[in-house]
Amino acid sequence: MQVYNGKNGSKFGSFFKLKFQNHIIDIIRRENAIKRKANHCPESYDNLASNGKLNDRIVDDSEDAVDISNQFEKIMAKMSCLELIAFQFLLGKITKEDACESAKCDMKQILRAVRRCKNKLKNNNKP
Repeated sequence: MQVYNGKNGSKFGSFFKLKFQNHIIDIIRRENAIKRKANHCPESYDNLASNGKLNDRIVDDSEDAVDISNQFEKIMAKMSCLELIAFQFLLGKITKEDACESAKCDMKQILRAVRRCKNKLKNNNKP
């Protein structure tokens, strides 16, 4: 598909400059979107906890302030031992073999526990 039409008297240089500027503006707009706000300055949960900044850290999302550490602790308190081991596997902290050995179960049970962890994380914000 050819977008440039030189028959109208416009020069390719001005056409290219306009298209390039619009492309850059689109990229900047996409990166500054609210849904990508968390990608700009992410910090490790472990680093925040070790520096003592975790309790001070608040995520502000359109006037609703949520204390991440309290929410995370509430979710973890609802998890069983098997789910906690599966959660470590999900985060990449342990291998699947180590998870199976620690929980004394097979991989199917670990994967089901991973699914339950994901559901608990997703459903935490629902009333």
